[in-house]
Amino acid sequence: MGMAAAPSGTKVIVTRDSASSALMEGLFSHSTHFPPHATPHFFPCITESCLQELAEEKGHVCVVCGEGETYRPGEPLGAYVYVKRVPLGLGDAGRLEYGYTTVSHFNLIHFGCHREASIAERNLKQPKEEWEGATLRNSSTRCNAMLPLMGATVSDEAYAAAVEQFWAACALHGRTDLPRSRLLLTDLKLLLLRLAHQLSFSADARGGSKLSNLSLIPSMALMLTRTLDANGEAQRRAMTRALASWLAGVEGGGGAGSGGGAESGAESGGGGGGGGADGGADSGRGVYYKLTLSLVLHSLDEWKAHRMGFLRALLRAAPACDIRELAPIKQGSSAKASPMLGASPMLPPRSPMFSPRLSGASRPGSGAASRSGGPSPSLPPLDPTALEGSVAIEEADTGERATPAATPGAAPADETSFIAARPALIFLALVNRLQHVLKAPRSYQPAADDESSHGRLEKRLRHHDRAVLTEISELLNEYENELLHLESWLEAFEVLEVLADVLGEAPDADAWVKQVRGE
Repeated sequence: MGMAAAPSGTKVIVTRDSASSALMEGLFSHSTHFPPHATPHFFPCITESCLQELAEEKGHVCVVCGEGETYRPGEPLGAYVYVKRVPLGLGDAGRLEYGYTTVSHFNLIHFGCHREASIAERNLKQPKEEWEGATLRNSSTRCNAMLPLMGATVSDEAYAAAVEQFWAACALHGRTDLPRSRLLLTDLKLLLLRLAHQLSFSADARGGSKLSNLSLIPSMALMLTRTLDANGEAQRRAMTRALASWLAGVEGGGGAGSGGGAESGAESGGGGGGGGADGGADSGRGVYYKLTLSLVLHSLDEWKAHRMGFLRALLRAAPACDIRELAPIKQGSSAKASPMLGASPMLPPRSPMFSPRLSGASRPGSGAASRSGGPSPSLPPLDPTALEGSVAIEEADTGERATPAATPGAAPADETSFIAARPALIFLALVNRLQHVLKAPRSYQPAADDESSHGRLEKRLRHHDRAVLTEISELLNEYENELLHLESWLEAFEVLEVLADVLGEAPDADAWVKQVRGE
């Protein structure tokens, strides 16, 4: 049977994804069964049925090839990130220790696509260095490493190779002797501190939003939990014991730094030296570090059981310890100060679709600051050098709290105290919300009695990371519309889900805070 000729000048325009294009090329360019002038219009039944069978990419996709696990299963993706080495403080041996802080625009690329693109760019008439070309692919945001993602089809071997490539890239920007678990914990802690203190994520990389950086959390948490579970879970068991010892000291009436001495050896698998008091010159292993550690060690029920202990430790330590904790972020950065440090950044306007947990009638101190997006109340400027070496900066170790001097014309003491502690409360609220995002039963991952909590966590981060990222986006909405607008201890404790416990120990929220701080 003859076949009609195609009209002169007919072009084949394929608007499907790259897999469709490959199919068309295979059908009409390389096949000997079809005449060279044939086009898809001559085979509607073949092309339509084939294209209908092509599944859409539903997960992460590469910025170069546009494909993900559906068409390139087993190939790991990585997020372009900008890594900077920062000083953490004096370690157990009295030497300055270094860690890394990571920011990102969260553009993803296959490790193979990045390698091929880098080779091609080196052979251009005007060659580009590896990360120069990567910066262009990364929305003109600086990058110098790739944080690996572990999809459901990626093998342990392929992921391990990508992880080694990440750490090799980090080492090029400054050596550190700390164990990887400690580096990841500190990096994740610094990410949450940036958010709690409203510090810029784009000052170093010149790009990247809050959501882009929060999107790193599942990948960082997965790498961390797999690191802890390596070599028979030795690190996980040692760090769990150290955290339990610290919490016992806090909940037994000790200061925020009680019980931290064994942790340095725990993190290095038992090979570390003797530990100093936690929370002081201990390279930032204070209460913020412990809160971050809880994300990968505690089950959701364990977190709820110890949440009040963490809150007590945080109230005893903050805000004086924040100056030391923020030092790595501000090292060589142009990040703006938070309200605790004397500045008063404008709050984002609250979404009209958002409903706060407390109604206006039940909110105490309704005449304080405007909830309509105006500037937040701020402390008088706080000179960091005046606190260093003082009793206030060491209170995380001793559990004692220095009494700030009164400032003429300043806000009432209770209001000033809350404003100063608000970033710390926001940090705790973020951790509390992440505990639920990462561990609470969901329809796509119902509760299972025969599975460990960290096993479920790894499965969720690997197989359901898109659902986790959706909830993280909702968390950012809560942060901007609720957490940044907290005005009182009562509101904060309700958001933290501890109000009933607080009112069970004191007549009101303000009285409970004074009781915890020994005021």
